[in-house]
Formats: sequence, C-alpha cells, structure tokens
Amino acid sequence: MSSHHSNSHVDVLLTGCERQDAGAVLGALEAAFPTRPGESLTEAVEPRPGSSHPTVWAASVDTRSHGHELGPVHLDGALIADLSGGPRHVREVKKVLGDSFRLEEQGSVSGDQEVELRLRLTELPDGR
Repeated sequence: MSSHHSNSHVDVLLTGCERQDAGAVLGALEAAFPTRPGESLTEAVEPRPGSSHPTVWAASVDTRSHGHELGPVHLDGALIADLSGGPRHVREVKKVLGDSFRLEEQGSVSGDQEVELRLRLTELPDGR
C-alpha cells in the first residue's frame, strides 16, 4: 500500500479482463465508495502496443465514503481482483464486490497491519 494513502484506503488491481468488464467492476466500486469531486478512482496502466504484458486497471478506494450499492452487475467474463489494505477495509470492499459479483477467493496474505486478498469475479447467476 502506498504511504500517501490513509489506512482507510484499499488498493484494487484488476487483471485478466477486457476494458468493459473492468469498467463494470470499477463502476460498482465508484458507486459504493464515491470519490470527492475532481478525484478519480481509477487509472488504466496499459502496455505499449505489441507488448505481451496485460492491461492492469488500478483503483484506490476510500472506505470512509459511502454511496449506494448496485446489486448484480453484468460481466462478459471472469477477472482477477487483488485487494490490499487494512483487514477491516479489505473486508468492506470484498462485501461490496460480493453484492454485485460472484466471488471465488484465490488466496490471501496477512501482515501486521495489512492484508492482501485475491478474488476471481464472475457474474452472479440469475436469481443469485
């Protein structure tokens, strides 16, 4: 976690997906944890043309701000979301993601003050 973030921030990295699916996940996070006007939640780190490196979408979520939850959100495929931050804040972001997507935990690493969690997100089945 970057030192310029307060401990209420959770860093989110999305990989293994197309722009549309990344936008759906980031949109759900933006709705649940709105940023202040003029601030952006996300940035895309795109590879140079011809590069074999995948695109990574990065977001920093401030769990102190509460908006509304969207419910189920459409995804065309599966994607990987890596969350890192304080344990309570990571759990909050995971809960919000679980309201909009089907989650499969792929692993976690816990430190003294921080936890890293890898989730595989897919669309919720009809009727949940």
